[in-house]
Amino acid sequence: MVPWPWLAILALLAALAWRRIFDSAGTLTALALGLLVLLILGPVYLLALIVGMVLTFGITVYGRTHKEKNDGPRGVKNVLANNVGVIVALALAYAGASKFTVDAVFFSSLGFAIADTFGSEGGSIQGKAWLITTLKRVNVGTDGGISHLGEIATVLGAGLVLLLALLLRKLGLTLGSLTLGQALRGIFLSSVLAAHIDSLLGATLQRKGLMDNHSVNAVSCLSSVLLAYVLT
Repeated sequence: MVPWPWLAILALLAALAWRRIFDSAGTLTALALGLLVLLILGPVYLLALIVGMVLTFGITVYGRTHKEKNDGPRGVKNVLANNVGVIVALALAYAGASKFTVDAVFFSSLGFAIADTFGSEGGSIQGKAWLITTLKRVNVGTDGGISHLGEIATVLGAGLVLLLALLLRKLGLTLGSLTLGQALRGIFLSSVLAAHIDSLLGATLQRKGLMDNHSVNAVSCLSSVLLAYVLT
């Protein structure tokens, strides 16, 4: 039986997303993803997902106040691309994979999504950017551009997810089989590295028109999953 308080939280999240961040289709997709997380993984993982969405919601809204023009509401492709790892975690859990694997995949994916969003939105505030492949000055918002503030924000975003995971571990709710070192490598380090893979793909394949933003995000999110598997 689905606990109704969690459905109420999902409804609140959907209302916020519908109003500010996602378009209608994106909102329904985010809501469906949340329901699957609740049903397959449980309320603790839903809580982690909601915390992640609230963090990205906050930094995105804040970042938009420093932009002359924003990218508009996010749609289905954006929701799916940034949550590929969560979908993989759902599939693994449904297939009976170990909790160790599911936890590493879920939190590394969540960590990438937040680190990447924090980095891109935080970097837009600084007003200066350098291309990650050549370190030449580029306009803020250029694919593959990085900045000092963006780097700090990326690390902060990944760190917040690590702290959330460790808090849940301390409470005995999840991550019980992951050591502190494995959590540092599999969640924090994999998230930060994947965010930079995103920048590298943006500076190369995306700038050449071989990939779009959604495919870059999806591949980078998958890289966080693979890195988490290797590093743990």
